[in-house]
Amino acid sequence: MRFAFGHHELDAERFELRREGELVAIQPKVLELIIHLIRNRDRAVDPEELFRAVWHDTAVTKSSLARALSLARRAIEDDGRNPSAIVTVPRRGYRFEATVEILSDSPAADDPSTRYVGRTQILARAHAALKAALAGHGRILLLVGEAGIGKTRTAELLVERARAARAEVAAIWGLAAGAPTYWSWTCILRQLADADPRALESMPRAQRRALASLLSEEGTVHGPPTTTSSDVARFVLFDAALAFVARVARTRPLLIVLDDLHAADAESIALMEFIGRSLASLPIAIVATAREADVALAPQQLRAQERLLRLGCLERWPLTGLHNGELREFVERRLGREPAPEFVTALERQTGGNPLLLGESLRSLEARDLLGEIRTRSDWESLLPRGIEHLLRPKLRPLSTGALETLALASAIGVEIDRKLLAECARESSGLVLQLE
Repeated sequence: MRFAFGHHELDAERFELRREGELVAIQPKVLELIIHLIRNRDRAVDPEELFRAVWHDTAVTKSSLARALSLARRAIEDDGRNPSAIVTVPRRGYRFEATVEILSDSPAADDPSTRYVGRTQILARAHAALKAALAGHGRILLLVGEAGIGKTRTAELLVERARAARAEVAAIWGLAAGAPTYWSWTCILRQLADADPRALESMPRAQRRALASLLSEEGTVHGPPTTTSSDVARFVLFDAALAFVARVARTRPLLIVLDDLHAADAESIALMEFIGRSLASLPIAIVATAREADVALAPQQLRAQERLLRLGCLERWPLTGLHNGELREFVERRLGREPAPEFVTALERQTGGNPLLLGESLRSLEARDLLGEIRTRSDWESLLPRGIEHLLRPKLRPLSTGALETLALASAIGVEIDRKLLAECARESSGLVLQLE
């Protein structure tokens, strides 16, 4: 998605910031910081959330955040002493307050779906489901797939469609693992309370008291309930949250977006399930994105997700890579010319059609000035892996030593893997006994 503000244009997909058309030199973490603030510009973002979202794999201090904010303001020409774009909200965090315009990929693109390469059918189905939900037949749309496959982009398009239908939108983008319990819903409910304070004020005092732990600045919950009395309090909290979102939806349809649901704690997923049981007669759509088969999920999260998936109002839509004509169109848009068939085939084999990996591969080749020559498919394949190694490392980090050794053996065998051969190699090489289904 592309955002315009002032003299600047930020392309989140290409990971570029431009000022009056000229590329701005900026550190990656600083750009990630700006992107996170823009995507969550409807609210103040807590410093702890920024630490988790931007520096999730690194230990940093408050001074690191202060310096990153200073560099971010400098990059977008915001006055450091009296900022008007990235402002400090006392006791709450930081908010992006500059006027932001969401740009289309071409001046003639009136329909948001024209900016989206591929997946025409699933996008049409998503629009139809969203329309039905906002009309009073509420449902949950769960977009699943590997990292970089386009889940967030799809959710962003649904947000645009909901806003065009004059629906209220509350969203949390890029939820980071390790957030406090109920953090995703804390952000959602605070946004709704700011957007419709009368809905909160008109609720019974007992329900307002139940929500206070999530809505107050100091009241974020830091652990799940553990006793019977806490289970009662949990039900009261869930019931109050449901009553609040239903009250907000009385005046206008409501879209709630929970990006990166795989990072949410089990209690947040349970609250989503509780609300989901009552969606059928409400003008509420919940769009969630999640990685499929995420190895880092705790047992409690897995059980909570399994219960969520059993809801009758939930529609689960897997997103896969781009192929054939879709992939060719993606590359042609990026390069501005028709790509050679050998190049497209090599990209598909090496990236699986993953849009994020495709973009990174093209940027890597462009940076090394390798796109202008004619090469065979095997030559292209030999050049591509270097551009995506840094994207694969985070996926491999949570895996055990045995799993990594097995993956190394599988990569040596090739794309098409014989299970018996892999099992024999693992036993001979590392003494591992694999149970392959």
